[in-house]
Amino acid sequence: MPIFNKQSSANNFLFLVGAILVATLGLQLYEHFRPKESAPSMLATTPDLIQVSTFEEIASHTQTTVPLPEKLFGSTLYTIGIYPSGWKTWPKNSVSIVFLKENKRFVVMDVLPNTKLDTYLIPYTSYPQESVVINNGNPGKIVHLRNGFNCTHPKENTTPSMCLITNTLLFEHNGNLIQLSSDGDHITQGEMLEMARSMK
Repeated sequence: MPIFNKQSSANNFLFLVGAILVATLGLQLYEHFRPKESAPSMLATTPDLIQVSTFEEIASHTQTTVPLPEKLFGSTLYTIGIYPSGWKTWPKNSVSIVFLKENKRFVVMDVLPNTKLDTYLIPYTSYPQESVVINNGNPGKIVHLRNGFNCTHPKENTTPSMCLITNTLLFEHNGNLIQLSSDGDHITQGEMLEMARSMK
């Protein structure tokens, strides 16, 4: 008949408790040091992109005049990108501003200095367009990039969430071209127009 060894049982118990503690500590260290999912910048990346977080900082990096819309429909500023060397068809010192609403990209406002509406529209000739009036007879165009698209499945694993740009409103303002682009159907065309008309 085997003899019950109290010392052996106590050692086994202590070993088990120690192993659990080491495993728990290891998991906590892994969670602490593993690379975190970074929030999407929602800005085109260029070698000299300057990213700022307030409207006041824009003037420190570019002479581009950025009109701020008074009507934001509950959205808030997320990030601002300044492009000293431009980007693709954008000229030097273009500015891109991303607004969020309910933790989703709501609208992107791009300010392209010294750019004319007619010239900028050339690559969009194959897309359906609507003529609109912004203020005091100032013409604009809504370009429908993806008609009938609903953002039912935003890009996975992003916080805030983002979808595809579906429509863009283009118009000139004080020598610059303003481009308001909607993320899915998060902003309506009417809201984009009101946002444009509220820029002073």
